[in-house]
Amino acid sequence: MESENTKKPFFSVIIPTYNRGPLLKNAIESVLKQTFNDYEIIVIDNSSKDNTEEIVKNFQNKCIKFLKIQNNGSIAKSRNQGIKNSHCEWIAFLDSDDIWYEDRLETAYNFIKNNDNYQVVCSNELIINSINKSRKIWKYGPYKKNFYKHLIKFGNYCTTTGGAVNKKYLID
Repeated sequence: MESENTKKPFFSVIIPTYNRGPLLKNAIESVLKQTFNDYEIIVIDNSSKDNTEEIVKNFQNKCIKFLKIQNNGSIAKSRNQGIKNSHCEWIAFLDSDDIWYEDRLETAYNFIKNNDNYQVVCSNELIINSINKSRKIWKYGPYKKNFYKHLIKFGNYCTTTGGAVNKKYLID
């Protein structure tokens, strides 16, 4: 049995970024304000030329890991690096220009714990146009039988920011 000091958090929140310092600050703050706090945050910076590293270090929070890599702009490589450096059972992705409602992780956690046959979960998203302030809710399933087949046939329209994935499922 793991002691309280060696217990791994439930979620690894992976935040890839490149030259988005001020937006990244908001993204990290939205994680730190979560009602569910059993997580680690892994920020993967693709060698930003702005003050990204300084912004992350200013948080002075031991649950935040900062990795700087050179991946020639491939956000997938950044996410994969975050997965490799995660220590949690579940991976939750957050883009550096997005923020979460404060109960995002708690809602996902409760669903996962009450439905142990899911390997991927996704929530709806509120999209706000930063120019004209219009708002739209993007709704995701599962609302159809054989939802996975539906995604394969018509495309995966669930965003990374709205999803969480079991790490073992990703690795397998």
